[in-house]
Amino acid sequence: MLEKRPGKPTDQDETEKAYQILFKAVQDNAAIEPTLWAGAFWSCIVNGYRNCDMTYQEFCQELDSVREFFKTEWDSP
Repeated sequence: MLEKRPGKPTDQDETEKAYQILFKAVQDNAAIEPTLWAGAFWSCIVNGYRNCDMTYQEFCQELDSVREFFKTEWDSP
């Protein structure tokens, strides 16, 4: 089983920086349809997990966890 890296106090700030970079890339390239961006992001996500030697089963467990985390965001007004 993959050992998760310990969290760092800067993780949320670094995640926000990465999000802003990606969001700006989407805005700056409006000719690319949103669903195609989603496909590109998913490919990057999968590649990232594969590169850290996560098994497919671990990846699926991580997806379930992420899905639960974002459910509240999805359901909020």
